[in-house]
Amino acid sequence: MTEKELTAEDMVASKEQKFPKALMVVGDLAFHLGARNIRQAPGCWEHHIDETWWVAINPHDDPTKCSHNVEVPGRAVYVTYNEWPAGFFDAGGGQFAAGEGANEDNFIAAVEAAIGRIGVTVR
Repeated sequence: MTEKELTAEDMVASKEQKFPKALMVVGDLAFHLGARNIRQAPGCWEHHIDETWWVAINPHDDPTKCSHNVEVPGRAVYVTYNEWPAGFFDAGGGQFAAGEGANEDNFIAAVEAAIGRIGVTVR
């Protein structure tokens, strides 16, 4: 029996599965911090996740500038790592840094840790 060779199509499918997880945990964090009806508020919902990660969620249909003077696409999330751009994503995918510290898996872990610090069990 031989191992299946990984194709570009497999890698794209893998990325599409991860982005909804990142979106889900950011939404969970916002909810557990008390964010409600953020579409009714002007601008982006923003939060320092920890000493390295920061996030801006644009709940509106139109692109909106966050406090970092970056235009966040409608219904998308903008992430920084150590104040450097690290990613944009929405329910359909996006782009994320692939560095040793700044990467999607570390971002998800940081958000889950932040939820844990609130005293909520991460699913």
